[in-house]
Amino acid sequence: MNSDTFRLRIFIASPLETVWEAWTSPAALGKWFVEAHHDGKFLPGMNYRWVWANGGEETGEVFESNEPVRLAFTFGPDAGVEVTLAPFEGRVAVDLRQTQSHRDSEARAAFAQDCRQGWTFYLTNLKAWLEHGVDLRESQAPELSDLVNV
Repeated sequence: MNSDTFRLRIFIASPLETVWEAWTSPAALGKWFVEAHHDGKFLPGMNYRWVWANGGEETGEVFESNEPVRLAFTFGPDAGVEVTLAPFEGRVAVDLRQTQSHRDSEARAAFAQDCRQGWTFYLTNLKAWLEHGVDLRESQAPELSDLVNV
């Protein structure tokens, strides 16, 4: 079985605890990412359900939670995401690492490309929302497919 990993990083001018809350609170996740369904804080073993704007659902499990600096969860088929937060010169460095394992190299490459594009947008949206109160997601388009900001 093969494994591919990619890493993305962004710096956000917001308190560490606020960035953590944005990643772990269902209400906050809905402001910049997806409609989130889970009870309370992200704790190891907890299941989550996220609903995308197009109605698709993502379910997974939290496998690590070290408030307020590290969160890790399953994501999609055979994938895991780790989010690490660290203070950096008055801002917070958000470091996202995704690892996926697929037997099929073509499926693995396509999944990695789709996820990298998606996470790039959502990390940018997290920054826009926390720093400026702006949500860059499209909500008025009659058709959501092929939009980069859904």
